[in-house]
Order: sequence, then C-alpha cells, then structure tokens
Amino acid sequence: MRFVPTLALKTALPFRRFLLGLATAFVLLALAAPVPAANYNANDESRLNTAATVNDSANVLNWNPSPADTSSWNGVSWTTVGAEDRVKTISVDGTRLTGSLDLSGMTSLQSLSADQNALTGLNLTGDTALESLNVGFNNLGSLDLSANTALTELYVYYNNLGSLDLSANTALTVLSAYYNNLGSLNLSANTALVSLAVYTTISAAWT
Repeated sequence: MRFVPTLALKTALPFRRFLLGLATAFVLLALAAPVPAANYNANDESRLNTAATVNDSANVLNWNPSPADTSSWNGVSWTTVGAEDRVKTISVDGTRLTGSLDLSGMTSLQSLSADQNALTGLNLTGDTALESLNVGFNNLGSLDLSANTALTELYVYYNNLGSLDLSANTALTVLSAYYNNLGSLNLSANTALVSLAVYTTISAAWT
C-alpha cells in the first residue's frame, strides 16, 4: 500500500477544486458571450425575399423575412466577405419554382442549381463569381451569360433555348445543352471545353 502524506493530500484537493471552478467559470463566460449578429447583404437578401414571393408558389423555400435568420433558409449557403454575409451557393432542384428568377447582383454566388423546375427566365447580371450553373429541365427561352465570365460548368439541357451566346465564357470546360431548339452554336471562343453534349441538329462553328 502506497503511503500518501496527509498534508499533501489536503493541499492537493482544494487546488483541484480551484482548477475545476476556474474551468467552469471560463465555460460559463463563453456561453454568455454575445454571438455577433449576421450582417446579410441587402441585395442578396432582397433577391431571395422577392424569389420567395414571386417564384415559390409552393412555399417550400422558406425565403422570407420571418424567420429573419436567413441561415435557416432552404438550399442557401453563405460566405463572409468583408463585413457582410453574401450568398455563396443556391441549390433548389425540384422545388417547383415558376416564372422569371432574378438573382442579379449576387457577386459572391459561385454555384446555382435549379434543375427540374418551371422557370421561364433567369437574370444573372453581375454574378461575376458564378462558376457552376445547372438549370436543366426548365422552360427557358433565352439565357444571358455575358456577365458570367468565371463560368466553367453549364447545364441547360431540356429547355426551349433558340440560341446560346457563350463568347464571353472562355473558361467553360463542361457544356450540356441537349434537347433545346438551337439552330446554331458558335463555340470558337470556348477552347477550354473538354465535355460537350448537344443532342440536336445544329451547325457548330469551330475555329
């Protein structure tokens, strides 16, 4: 049996209690510290509010001022840029969106996936960081991508596109545009393309 001096034991126990009390105090202080409020960009929040009113007739997105904490909004992720929180990704596949969706001015939006909806229009003006766009299985008759110069992946299959200008999208590596009404498709500026799917009668200009 090991002998423990009584004096040492009496000294150690209060010290341990002191350390435990100190650790507990730190935890309580951390829990009580105020959490910085999110500072959502006014344009991004407004665009989502409008989409909830105009495009989400089925009311599945929860993109509205209540709850005010937009981090709980379905299909949306955020990123902090400077002092603001900006929309980074939107994923709303199969949510029965209708009409023309305006997401313009979302300068930090990198990915939009809105496959299998009933969208007839899409405004991506000013979305200069957009890299991936999937709007297959919609009713789009036109699509302006002139401002989306960072775009690398584009999926627009099963729409009603009669033309598609990709001259500004020189970083494009993947294009899937089958089952549209394309009469011609000029890809002379898209030299980075490694994957192309266009199942229709077209006249593709390659140089």
